[in-house]
Amino acid sequence: MYRNIEYEEPGERMDTLLKRLEGKRSLQTIRAVMSEVLHASPGDLHDFSHKIGNHRWRGTVFIKHTSLMGTIASLFDTKLVVIRGYPKIKYSDCSKVYNRECVTQEKWDGTNLGIFMLPDGTLMGKTRMTEHWMGRAFKQEKLTWKDLFGMIESSRLVEKVTKLLQEKEYIVFGELFGQLNPGDFIQYSVDIDFRVFDIVDRKTNRFLKPEQVYQICLTHDLPCVKETWAGVLTDKEIERIEFELDKEAKHNGLEGFVAKTYIPETNDVYGCKLKCEKIREECWKDAKPKIPHLLIRKAIRKTLENFPSLKTIEEIEPHVNKELEEEVEESLLLLSQGEIRAAIRFVLTPSDEDLMKLVAFKMQEMKASGIDLSPHNKGQVLSHLAKALGDIGGNKLFSLYEIARRQMDE
Repeated sequence: MYRNIEYEEPGERMDTLLKRLEGKRSLQTIRAVMSEVLHASPGDLHDFSHKIGNHRWRGTVFIKHTSLMGTIASLFDTKLVVIRGYPKIKYSDCSKVYNRECVTQEKWDGTNLGIFMLPDGTLMGKTRMTEHWMGRAFKQEKLTWKDLFGMIESSRLVEKVTKLLQEKEYIVFGELFGQLNPGDFIQYSVDIDFRVFDIVDRKTNRFLKPEQVYQICLTHDLPCVKETWAGVLTDKEIERIEFELDKEAKHNGLEGFVAKTYIPETNDVYGCKLKCEKIREECWKDAKPKIPHLLIRKAIRKTLENFPSLKTIEEIEPHVNKELEEEVEESLLLLSQGEIRAAIRFVLTPSDEDLMKLVAFKMQEMKASGIDLSPHNKGQVLSHLAKALGDIGGNKLFSLYEIARRQMDE
């Protein structure tokens, strides 16, 4: 009997998923199994279909923020292909790593990239909640994630990863970072680079122990994150590590550490992130608390990496809020909705000309719904615009309102 998802470990859920998918040969039945086993609503599953050479690859991606987010269940022609996703890493105070034997590793600020091999030998990669790496990279007009990975100069990286995946049924997870994939907190001295931080064995759908990952990277000459400490992750050690991060963080891609532990009972690896208190508490310093703009921008970046098809504030905002829920209190998140919408709007429409078009469009919507747009009702109109577009300087918002109103009267 299938047990409730809340009482199963990620590896156990993967076992259940694979067992239930045996013999399934249609996308509809795959979706039904994913929905039941992972407790996914229709909006938690993203379908895809691609032509790979002479083959058809189709399936669905689980995009809900759980420990199995980004998991793929698919058919390559008629062959079942399942790729375990990579979880969002929590802080130590809500993690299984706390008070256990663990190692800490460097945490780089970039894009989580998982690399695996399709049945025909095609090297494939994915960002956290996408199924492939052929989409346009963040803030790049012509380069895909695959292009960026192929540009890394560290001695034939594509060739070496391909060789490893031809030998072993693995998923190689690493961070893609550098000036061509800019973060918001970090300055970089390299154009683009990559560090392996985890490997999943596709035969067991479990993460390999950190020491196994290091040995594999050493044997195959792959760049790997550095181990910085080993021991029991107590309150005292967390305090010491986070204090030291005040000096180490923000240097050429390093934004913190990740602590990892292997639990024999589940044959799986669990992790937590460690960041200096200076960064974690930054948003509470002002008399009027607000989320730092850089943190909002990073959440938007992560959202657009994983959901490149989203085009509107309304589509993007819920996913940005999900990202920010892991960093800030709910009360602060509610207070910051204006700043969040404004930041999203800036990413989508950075120019005044585009902003003017957006204001005009929103006012047309209001007019169609029966809202009076005249100066007598400007307070309500400006309030609606601010809510829809995010905080804009009062003078600019009023000026845009006046221009749009006159144009509509002509």
